[in-house]
This record gives sequence, structure tokens and C-alpha cells, in this order.
Amino acid sequence: MPARVRVVRALVSVVVAMVAAALVLWWWREQRVNPTTDDAFVQADIVGVAAQVSGPIVRTLVADNQRVERGDLLFVIDPRPFELAVAEARAQRDLAAQDVEAFAAEVEVARADVETREAALLYATQYLERIQPLVERQFMTRDALDDAVTKAREARAAVEAAQRALQVAEATYGQAGEANSRFRLAEAALGEAELRLGYTRVFAPVNGYVTNLNLPVGTYVNEGVQLFAIVDADSFWFSARFKETFLDRVRPGQTATITLNSYPDRSFPGVVQGVGWGIFQPDGSTVELLPEVDPVVYWVRLAQRFPVRVEFLERDPSRPLRVGANGWVTIHTGGVDVDSPFGPALDPARPSAPPADVASRLEE
Repeated sequence: MPARVRVVRALVSVVVAMVAAALVLWWWREQRVNPTTDDAFVQADIVGVAAQVSGPIVRTLVADNQRVERGDLLFVIDPRPFELAVAEARAQRDLAAQDVEAFAAEVEVARADVETREAALLYATQYLERIQPLVERQFMTRDALDDAVTKAREARAAVEAAQRALQVAEATYGQAGEANSRFRLAEAALGEAELRLGYTRVFAPVNGYVTNLNLPVGTYVNEGVQLFAIVDADSFWFSARFKETFLDRVRPGQTATITLNSYPDRSFPGVVQGVGWGIFQPDGSTVELLPEVDPVVYWVRLAQRFPVRVEFLERDPSRPLRVGANGWVTIHTGGVDVDSPFGPALDPARPSAPPADVASRLEE
């Protein structure tokens, strides 16, 4: 092989190696400045719909996958038992009002009895005071004095008994009118019955999309059991999992570009809301409330991946979002000083300010 050919091949090899090294360096830097991941998917708040009373369904007004607005009537449970309960509670309230009036009358009777007994005591006491000098002068017998003393004592005891009866009547009566405890208890029972009657009509708690609905008329539903879900249409976000080696530049408020597999021809602008502060560790961890992220290769110690929440800045009505839809996202981290101590990413109370155009979109 001629020496010239060997030199050319060597030069080509060097150039290829340099180009490859340059491409690797560029890719590494690009991943550092604009980290990208395709381990990402759409998420939203899922609101479970459950009946707050038990009974058979008599009307269903929505269909599976239908969009509903907050306050729309979803279904109706047979209200007849609850209407009867309201009628009974209302009657009990009226009886309580009558009882209050009767107790008030008893208080007046007891008060009048006290006044009568006090008058009798006054008369007996005055009579005793009048005959004492007469007995001393022997104008009246000693037996008359003893009889007067006995009647005075009996009158005093009758006053005390009447006063105790008045106290009992006042305690039984309580407060007057609607402030009376019995009346308020009956009023509260009526309010509860009316509340449960209102629960027979179930309304949409949020704007969203009905999901997993199978609720024909006649279905018996139990109180507190979730029947189907509503995907909150106002809560969509993009959950992306980034390797921890690329998180040192990520800050809340940074812009991002989201692309969904469903709509590869359209990208969505986003903004970083925050970075997850922990993931579940299956090998010995006891904190099971954190998200679990499985490793890709079990026999190699790989960099962990943490969820980054990216909010959509724009939505396209012609391209609806669906929970679980896959895609990829690029976060634009240019201008971040990674050497600054405890940057905004470490303190959610001090998120970095987004650019002016992003801030205006957030305000909208």
C-alpha cells in the first residue's frame, strides 16, 4: 500500500474521530443546557364520583366520555325515602315547637304556684305573729299557738317545694322560642334530612370528562362507593422523568417544549412548576407515599430519575389532552449559574422568575 494512501486513511480516521468526539461533546452539552427526555406522559387530577346516600338510580343524564361542566346534573337516586324522612323530620320539628310552648306554660303555672305559696306563707307568718301575744296573755290556748306554728312551717315547706318545681320547669323549658335546645335539635334533624334529600341529585364537581361510566337506571349505589371518574379538564400537566445528572440546571419557571406522540406535528409551550423531592426506594424504604420509578437495568447502578412537573402554557382545542398520553419534553435552562449556592430549584418558596413572555401567559 503506497505511503500516500496510508496517510490519507490516517487523516480520514482522525477527522472521523474528531467529528465523532465533537458530536458527542455537542450532544453532552446540549443535554446539559437543554435536557430532553421521552420518559414523560400527560397527567391530570382525577375526581372520583360517589353517591353520598344509598339507593337505586332512577335517572342517568350523562354518557361515558362525555364532557361536563361544574354543576351539571349527573344522575338521580330515588328520592322518595328521603322525601318521607324530610316530612317526618318536619313533623318532629313542629312537635318540638308545640312542646316548647307547653313547657313555657308549665313554667308560668309553676311561677304562679310559687306566688300562691308565698302568699300563704305570708299569711301564716303574720297570723303566728298576731296570736303569740294573745297566748302569752292567755287569751288563746297553747294548742292554737302550736297549730299556727305548724301551719307556718308547712307553708314555708310548700314555698320551697314550689320553688324547686319552678326550677325543674324552667330547666325543662330551657331557652325561649327557636333558641330552645329541643327545637334546635329537631331543626338540625330536619336540616340533615333535607341535606340527604339533596344528595339524591349528584352534580359534577369540576369541569371535565366522564370516564369509566357504567351506570344504567336501576343500579343500586351505596353511600361513599366511587362509581366513575371525571378527568379535571383544567388540571392537565406533563410529568417528565429526568436523570438526576441533568437536574442541576433545572429551575421552576424555566420554559419547556412539549411534544406528544399523539400530535407529533404540534409542540406545546410549557413552564417548569417544580422538581420532585423524592422517589420510592423498593429496597428497604418505608416511605410508600413517594412515586416509585423502576430502574432500567437492575444489575447496573444507574442514575435515578426524578419527576419534573411541567405546566402547559397553551392548549389546543383541536388536539385534546388525555391522561397517560406519551411524549417528550425539552427544558431550556440557558443562563443558569449552576455554582450559585442553593438555587431556586432547592427552595420551592423562591421559584426563579420566568421570562416576560412566559409570565404574561401565566397571568392569563
